[in-house]
Amino acid sequence: MIRQSINPAGLASPVGPYSYGVRVSGDLLLFVAGCTASDASGNFVGAGDITKQTEQIFDNIGKVLDGAGGTLQDIVRLGLFITDTKLYAKVSEVRARFFQEPYPVSTCVGIAGFVQEEALIEIDAIAMLGRGA
Repeated sequence: MIRQSINPAGLASPVGPYSYGVRVSGDLLLFVAGCTASDASGNFVGAGDITKQTEQIFDNIGKVLDGAGGTLQDIVRLGLFITDTKLYAKVSEVRARFFQEPYPVSTCVGIAGFVQEEALIEIDAIAMLGRGA
């Protein structure tokens, strides 16, 4: 199995010993690490606003996918972790702007909090690259 780290330009350097994405299995699968709402300089975006945070996260995930030769439409699974499940409807509204059918499968888990205290949401993803239309 071949593994390639994906840490594209346009994102702040990872804050620990991890990659933003790892492409495996002959370039077919891309695993995207959990992303919070940080801009390219590492500044947090949208404190207290789950809509802005979700938009920034999908932009960041899009950059990881672009760095691996993919797009958001290649995502087959999303994992969402939110601090207040009552905000899920706002997350879904944002997601509907970034994705088209067939939508990726998704899991949403309510949690107590994140290491990055301002974060209301974190999203990870799995994409299938090179699958054609």
